[in-house]
Amino acid sequence: MIQFVRSPELRDDSTRKLSLLAFALLAASCGSVSAGTSAPSTSSTATSSTPVTTKVERATSTPTSTVSSAPAPLSSTTAASSLPKLGISGVYFGGSGFGSIEPAKIYLGGDPTGLVTGISWSSWGGATASGVGTGSYVAPNEVVAQAKLAPVKIVAFDLGTCNGVYAYQKVEWYFAGEGESFNAKNAITTCLFFGQPPS
Repeated sequence: MIQFVRSPELRDDSTRKLSLLAFALLAASCGSVSAGTSAPSTSSTATSSTPVTTKVERATSTPTSTVSSAPAPLSSTTAASSLPKLGISGVYFGGSGFGSIEPAKIYLGGDPTGLVTGISWSSWGGATASGVGTGSYVAPNEVVAQAKLAPVKIVAFDLGTCNGVYAYQKVEWYFAGEGESFNAKNAITTCLFFGQPPS
C-alpha cells in the first residue's frame, strides 16, 4: 500500500494537484485489477426438463376366496336309477325299448303292428306312465299289409319288480282317433316272454 506523506514543502497548488493525480491513478489501477477479477458466472443455462412419467404397475393377482361348496345335486344317473324301467331287455326277440326309461321307440319284433315310434312321454315314474307316438293301425277285416300310420296313445302300468328290476310290467297302446280305448286285457307283458322268463 502506498502512503503519501504530506511534507511542509508541498503546499503549493501544483504539488497538491500532482498528488491528487497520483492518487487518482492509483485508484484507477486498483479498480482495473478489481474489474479484471472475474466473478463466478451466475448465468443459468435453461434446461428443458421433460416430465418423467412414473408408471405404477398394479398387481393383477386375483384374491383367493374361500367358497364353501354346497352339496352336489343328484346326478342324472342317480336320479334315473330310482325311476322304473319298461320291463327288462331281451323280453322279445328282436324287440327294443324294453329295460329302458321313457323309450322313444317300442318294438315287439316281427310285423309293423308291434312297432310304436316317436314316443313322447307326458308322465313317467308314477303308478302309470303315459305318452303318445305313431303306430300302424289295421282296421277291422283288413290285413297287416293294409295298415296305415296313425297317432297312438300308450300306457305303461302294473308297477312292480320284474326279475329284480323295478319296472312297469305291462304296456298297452291304442288308436283313440280310430275309436279305440284303453283295455288292460289287451296289454303286453314286459317281463315274461310268452309267460316264461327271458333266456
